[in-house]
Amino acid sequence: MILFQNSIVKLDYNPATDILEIEYPDLHGYLLLEIKHNINIIVDIIKSYDVKKLILDSTRTVIAVSEEESREVAMYLAAGIMTTRVQKVARLQSLNTVIEKTA
Repeated sequence: MILFQNSIVKLDYNPATDILEIEYPDLHGYLLLEIKHNINIIVDIIKSYDVKKLILDSTRTVIAVSEEESREVAMYLAAGIMTTRVQKVARLQSLNTVIEKTA
């Protein structure tokens, strides 16, 4: 079931497996503040549904920021997830090696 969806992120939760799948957002410089706001929403939803397993799907993610900015977003997400009861996190990689190197 879709728990949250907007133009930046989509959260699809399967209660039978307790897995929340997040379509990792495209990283553009002008969206960084909005992405951080969406990460706060994601963390709140994870806490509300007491999600234990998380899949970050970055197979279609576009990264148009520096490595520092990409790392900052990833660290912000990781810090938020650490405040929840998530036990397992998996990430689906992009097939594009350039994007993966930046990620």
